[in-house]
Amino acid sequence: MIKCVIHLWQIDEDVISLEAHVVVEATHWPEFRDVKAGLKALLKDTFGIGHITLDVEQAAAACADPAKIGGS
Repeated sequence: MIKCVIHLWQIDEDVISLEAHVVVEATHWPEFRDVKAGLKALLKDTFGIGHITLDVEQAAAACADPAKIGGS
């Protein structure tokens, strides 16, 4: 997976919000809903982020020169 845009802010003392643009490789596109759900769970469980919005698209339509994160 690769990222294009991430917005992270604290709404109040107890609520952190994250908005991210997530690009899924074509080989993983059939399970993009599982990828999205897994990312949301990871962000909530690991970082305590309570409000998460993830926009998902295929790698073929991704922004130019995104940084690659995760995977091998």
